[in-house]
Amino acid sequence: PIIGGISQIDAYENGKYQMVFNTEDEIHVLDILGYELDHFPIRLANKAINPVAILDYDKNSDFRFVIAAENQRLYNYDIEGKKVKGWSNPKLKSDIKSSVTHFAISGKDYIFALTTSGNINLFNRKGEVRYNVNHAINRNKGKYYIKKDYVIDSSSLVYEDQSGDLYEYKFGDSPKKLFSDSMNKDSLTLNFNKTNSELNYYAVNKKQLKIIDNGGQSYQFSFPYNFKILESSINHTGILNTAIDEIQLIDSKYRLHPTLFRGSKLFDVDNINNDKFKELITVVNQTILVCYQVPVLK
Repeated sequence: PIIGGISQIDAYENGKYQMVFNTEDEIHVLDILGYELDHFPIRLANKAINPVAILDYDKNSDFRFVIAAENQRLYNYDIEGKKVKGWSNPKLKSDIKSSVTHFAISGKDYIFALTTSGNINLFNRKGEVRYNVNHAINRNKGKYYIKKDYVIDSSSLVYEDQSGDLYEYKFGDSPKKLFSDSMNKDSLTLNFNKTNSELNYYAVNKKQLKIIDNGGQSYQFSFPYNFKILESSINHTGILNTAIDEIQLIDSKYRLHPTLFRGSKLFDVDNINNDKFKELITVVNQTILVCYQVPVLK
């Protein structure tokens, strides 16, 4: 079985993409016809326990494939299927289920690994500790987001803890709760849109929705029905009326679109043909794929 999902790379920088994924025993890179690239699959000496991470430090297609093994070490391979020279195979304090990620601040690389016991690891390109994080966090499979600043001390990890509360942990400080219980919330969730790096928070209380943006500005919505929040590829939020399967949209400027779309939780919004209009793609009656053009709000 595949661990995690399937990612894409353009290994030859020619607009023809390959699919990258791993099992417990191998890392695969397949072309669009299903053939392995040269030197793949990589056969792993120790069973993998998390999805392979694809790192491209300088955005020049010099890919690195970083994966954690059952011996709690991180291994690093290049596009030729070889172990990266100089990588130290760092040892973690416990297992890791999510992929490692990479970010850079002031020209310094940080390879971020969060273990199941809440230990935060920040390595350099050699797998050596670049920055020591003093606290472990109380997290259990919740969402998290790395919030970069000008220096690593004031950069932070925003995360959901085991009770569902939101915390921010500045690496040079200690974890602090983001919002107080005075919000009278039924649920409070973290939302991060990878397309435009937009971070916001959803607070739901019965038929009320409050969206809080990264700057602390809040937007209040009230619906005469029970709803489910749907997240899209771009920064649009879908509101699904679960009783009659209709969708309303909240756009990137936090405006509620008056149009009602018949649909379901199988949903996305994107500009699929690169024109001035967005499209809403959804499934109705479990078998019919529908694409709507979303009218532009003035």
